[in-house]
Amino acid sequence: MFRVDTAKIEEKIVKQAYVSNLKSNGLAGGILYLTEKRVFFKSNDSEFKTYQLDFPFNSSFKCKSFSVLGLIKNAMTIYNGVSMELFFLDDKKNWLAEIEKIQNQSTNQTGNSNESNNP
Repeated sequence: MFRVDTAKIEEKIVKQAYVSNLKSNGLAGGILYLTEKRVFFKSNDSEFKTYQLDFPFNSSFKCKSFSVLGLIKNAMTIYNGVSMELFFLDDKKNWLAEIEKIQNQSTNQTGNSNESNNP
């Protein structure tokens, strides 16, 4: 379990990795967390300005593979309906597969609970 005091999030971590997040003023290092409800990024405390990004799995959430000029292929974009963030990580294919798996499970559970409520 991890806890982010500002957002009061307490969830089981499915996957985590050290990544870089591209910002307008350069790259920021940090940890990307995957839970059953969200993708969450927390920048390193050693960065000039520390920050956190929260991407809950909702209807606006989108996650895609991204290639920079066809040369750098370890990038992934995450969109939350408001902003898009670019992350560089070593295990991109497994992250995308795990995110898709969790989203499908969530969709199936929501669909099943709606079906059981209908007479």
